[in-house]
Amino acid sequence: PRDETRRFGVDPRGVLAGAAGAGFAPLFLYQVERARALYDEGAELYGLLPRATRPCPAALASVYRGLLERMAADPSRVLRERVALGAPEKLARALAGTARALRV
Repeated sequence: PRDETRRFGVDPRGVLAGAAGAGFAPLFLYQVERARALYDEGAELYGLLPRATRPCPAALASVYRGLLERMAADPSRVLRERVALGAPEKLARALAGTARALRV
């Protein structure tokens, strides 16, 4: 949101141009914390889903959390390149997420 970019001193036009400035990393990490909290909150709901449907959202959340952590390790990387997980890591994360969801 606009207020957050102002709060962290980030010009959205600069971000689009790839020159985000000093406030970009703190803003990005602030948003990472928000996303982590939402993933944690969502995981608490798996037990409300029918057992057969739990693996899909859990696997996806695990993969996307992996992407989030990779981006958090180097926030400016998202300005330089597409951040991705390799197939083996995606598969491992999907299986781990599925296993966690089925234990709920």
